[in-house]
Amino acid sequence: MSARKRKQWQSGDMRKAIEDVRSNRLGYLSAAKRYNVPRATLHRLCNKEGSPDTVCSTTLGRKTALPPELETELVKYLLIMDQMYYGLTRKDLRSMAFQLARRNSLPHPFSFLRESAGKDWLYGFMKRHKASLSIRKPTGTSLNRALGFNKEDVNEFFNLLETYDRKNFHCDRIYNVDETGLCIVQSKCPEVVSKRGKRQVGVLTAAERGSLVTAVLCMNAAGRFVPPMIIFPRK
Repeated sequence: MSARKRKQWQSGDMRKAIEDVRSNRLGYLSAAKRYNVPRATLHRLCNKEGSPDTVCSTTLGRKTALPPELETELVKYLLIMDQMYYGLTRKDLRSMAFQLARRNSLPHPFSFLRESAGKDWLYGFMKRHKASLSIRKPTGTSLNRALGFNKEDVNEFFNLLETYDRKNFHCDRIYNVDETGLCIVQSKCPEVVSKRGKRQVGVLTAAERGSLVTAVLCMNAAGRFVPPMIIFPRK
């Protein structure tokens, strides 16, 4: 079915055609020509039971394994876990779909041997909720960093910044110092399901393995900076 014809269904052309045919004001062919809808589809929908709005909203194809309300709750759970830096991978999502179908006694085509939903279900699920979910590559975030970024610490930082503002300190007098650890051992994080449009995706990781090289950076808002200092282990 073309996108133009489907758009006409949503605008109410098919509903008006069904009403005219059922009330014997027009025949199938005349109604199809007047409202520019498929005659075979009009004949099939007119023979269905229910109001014109109900038969027009009926979609073709088999139903999803999980009902829409259960998929909505699953989307909310995925977003909550992403905010807590415990984003679910594709494998976790497929396994959770199987558990939901089994615990709710829903008929499903999932594999009992693997206890997991198939890849086709995953692609369909992501397509149905593409406005909210996407597959993203997360950034490894340590537990201390995740716990340190909270509302109290952020408010304390801005309160301290306001005290400098009251003392008429200009931007070239206030420097920001930060350090970062450069891990020698390269590590990769699996892609997780996250909210579409989110600028940074994090996931909790274990402690860094291998030696770390610490780099200390310092600069101000005016663009002036102190040359970076690199601290090597045991040096």
